[in-house]
Amino acid sequence: MTETLAEKTCTPCRGGVPPLARDEALRFQSQAPEWELRDDARRIDRTFRFRNFREALASAANPASRLLNSTNVASSRRRLS
Repeated sequence: MTETLAEKTCTPCRGGVPPLARDEALRFQSQAPEWELRDDARRIDRTFRFRNFREALASAANPASRLLNSTNVASSRRRLS
């Protein structure tokens, strides 16, 4: 069975957890097209845009809303592992 990105769990950056190989990171990246691979496929990056400071602040108070609204300037990076 093929593992999807949605089936993986978030593993914080810590010792003893090897990063994904570049080809594996590219395969998972295709499942999250709004995100870009950076630093030789060891990090992901996405920019969120807001119409004003109030929207940005509201999004910071409710981080899940950023993921649900693709029109939403904050940057978030996660280690792929």
